[in-house]
Amino acid sequence: MFGLLERPEMLAMWEHLFATLLAQATVQVTDAATVHTDGRVVWTAAYTFPGTGRPVHNVIYAELQFENGLISSHREQFDMTSWIQQAIGMDAALAAAPQTQAHIRHQARAQLLGGRPR
Repeated sequence: MFGLLERPEMLAMWEHLFATLLAQATVQVTDAATVHTDGRVVWTAAYTFPGTGRPVHNVIYAELQFENGLISSHREQFDMTSWIQQAIGMDAALAAAPQTQAHIRHQARAQLLGGRPR
């Protein structure tokens, strides 16, 4: 959603998520595994999207890499079309359009960075 983040932006992302979504969300890890320095997690988040009051059930696939016992890389994927349909209420064709998804990502990043997308 937010694109590639540097450490300060990543911390801001988690602060934003905890302050706006996760405080009222139900989060469940449905699958997790590690092999040496690589890990994967599948988790679901169910919450009410603050901008519209619409319910969202999002399945997130995360890949992690570890160095010295800490997460050194973390990438996540989810179905953006489904998320837009649930959170905003847009029809599938419009939600799947690359321009729509780019606009939503741009808005989310701008909000995360306090109105200054990069």
